[in-house]
Amino acid sequence: MKDDWNRDMRNLLLAGLEAVSVTAEKSSELVEKLVKQGELTVAQGRALHEELRKDLYTTGQKAAQASSRKGCLTAQIVLDSLETMNQEERAVIRQRLEELAEKDVKKTNR
Repeated sequence: MKDDWNRDMRNLLLAGLEAVSVTAEKSSELVEKLVKQGELTVAQGRALHEELRKDLYTTGQKAAQASSRKGCLTAQIVLDSLETMNQEERAVIRQRLEELAEKDVKKTNR
């Protein structure tokens, strides 16, 4: 049971990291689009991109530290993280939780 919980929390952490990765990719695309449209100067775009990259790196480092502290992500850290996520990131996590719930149902029906 504890191993299942640890695996599920690890998977949740990976889903969160994937959400961070997707967010970084999409924000970079947006910055590039704005620069092309002339709404941002190249210098502003580079500065914004660098700031976003640093913020995402910091977020990833915090997640990695939390994971290595106990060998898995604790439920409280996940709950605290949800408040800072945007709608898209929470949707990714919601989808992953539904997938895990389906797996649990399949296991119990065997």
